[in-house]
Amino acid sequence: MARQRLKYVDVARGIAMIAIVLGHLECDALNRVVYTFHLPLFYLISGWFLDARSDLGPFVRKKARQLLLPYYFTCLAYILATVAMNLIHRVPWHAELGDNLLATLFGSGASYEVPFHIPRIGALWFLWALFWAIVMMKLLTKAKGAVRLIAVAVIFGLSVWSEPRFGLPLSLQPGGCALLFVYVGWLLRRAQPRLEALRIPAWAKAAGVALALGLWLWFILTFKSFWLVTADVGRGAPDILASCCGCLIVVLLSRLICRGPRPLSGALAFYGRHSLLFLSVHFIELRRLAYTKLYGKLLALSGLADTPALFVVWRVAAKLTLITAAMLILLRIPCIRRLYGYGDRSEARYG
Repeated sequence: MARQRLKYVDVARGIAMIAIVLGHLECDALNRVVYTFHLPLFYLISGWFLDARSDLGPFVRKKARQLLLPYYFTCLAYILATVAMNLIHRVPWHAELGDNLLATLFGSGASYEVPFHIPRIGALWFLWALFWAIVMMKLLTKAKGAVRLIAVAVIFGLSVWSEPRFGLPLSLQPGGCALLFVYVGWLLRRAQPRLEALRIPAWAKAAGVALALGLWLWFILTFKSFWLVTADVGRGAPDILASCCGCLIVVLLSRLICRGPRPLSGALAFYGRHSLLFLSVHFIELRRLAYTKLYGKLLALSGLADTPALFVVWRVAAKLTLITAAMLILLRIPCIRRLYGYGDRSEARYG
């Protein structure tokens, strides 16, 4: 029997995926919201569902297939798309080829100039960071509690300290930063039975949610930086705590959405269930499509007045339409479904 999924978890992932798209619009007003929770939410969920019982070897191979195979497939698809676009525009077919290969091999979300120019891979850095964080957490599940806590603190601290000084390949430092959030998710899952046994009264739960919401809003209003791509955790412990609170609020919101209109919850769950494919399509469209030119043509045809808000709304609508259409097409290709680990359609059943 196929394992049933939790729909609200997929809805939460779907919200986070849309937040990633919003975060790439380079809009400060949106960034101060989405960067407070979107990547930490994925890390917390990964820690919550971490399989601590399986053997290390099969576990690592499974995660490599789930995360790294899509990484290299997407990089290859992007390189081929770039070559095709070069031929269409009658420029040398190998233009950008060296940078794209180097970016693929280094696998960093940030570019570096020392010891030589290393271009960034872009949004796909997240897959390597998540892989390292999950594997490190898997190793630490065998350690004693105090040793595990110290190890997480040391790896996290070294990652945050070292990243501004030198960049390691394959997003190792962002992975060490992400380890803290994976660890928190793992702890919460272990604490769940004891928390449920306490039978906390409704008023206390409501007060806790209000406090979490207040901390998250404080984080949004006072946001300075929280760029996990460069292991930047802002002001440290206060921002990390507020980020976890934001993730909690999004999960609770996802539960409410699941009780609402099915089209909304179904669309978000679709994005969350296929978040890896969503990220791959978004990576390519983000770097290859000239939305500014398309927007200019829209204004010319429609006669609408140009405003910053209209441009943002149009880009979000255009991106989600294109990403959704591409996903629906790609999911009909059996080899793509297998490559991304989606298997047959039975996995869409919810419990």
